[in-house]
Amino acid sequence: VIPNGIYLPNAADGDVESGRASDRPSSGRWSELGLPADARVLLSVGRLDEQKGVLDLVSMAPQFLEDLPRHHLVLMGEGPQRSQLEEKINRSSVADRIHLVGWQPQPLSWMRQCDVLVLAARYEGMPNVVMEAMSVGTPVMSFAVEGVEELLGDSTTARAQRVAPQDFDAFGQQLVQLANDSALREACGQANRSRIAEHFQLDTQLSKYEQLYVQAIRGL
Repeated sequence: VIPNGIYLPNAADGDVESGRASDRPSSGRWSELGLPADARVLLSVGRLDEQKGVLDLVSMAPQFLEDLPRHHLVLMGEGPQRSQLEEKINRSSVADRIHLVGWQPQPLSWMRQCDVLVLAARYEGMPNVVMEAMSVGTPVMSFAVEGVEELLGDSTTARAQRVAPQDFDAFGQQLVQLANDSALREACGQANRSRIAEHFQLDTQLSKYEQLYVQAIRGL
């Protein structure tokens, strides 16, 4: 098995080395998406469909946003559940803090600015969105579905970023803890970036494919 790989941005590509998951405002960019300029954001990026658990995430939102009064939930992407999500959000007690912003061309730039990348997927292979967030030093909150565990590993910081599949209470509680603890977010972000550098860099994975092809040709 050769896992997916990803280009690892360097410090010149963005502030991924020092204090990126802090309490500072996000430089006003969230206002481009209709949020307050100083919003603190929990970001979901992906298709709006059943697999990704976005309806479940919106159902959970009143509980965790009640404990995170400065945070907003941003859903970035398009998909067949958009109309259902719009209806569910409109009926939510925290409708003014949940934002459907559609597909965006540069999700990494938003991942750099959010407090936590949130993935409520019911199942996965190896989610590229988690890999992308890790590559820019962003902490993740996810269910421990297949692929996520392989990406995050089994360190203390990895366990702080995942809970058992479909354990919605634990998901919300751990998300609140992560969003409220800047030191924990910083530790998780640094550990995530280091793990990508060690195990999932694109050049390394491409080299593995080259070696496999060479071995296959020699075996003909």
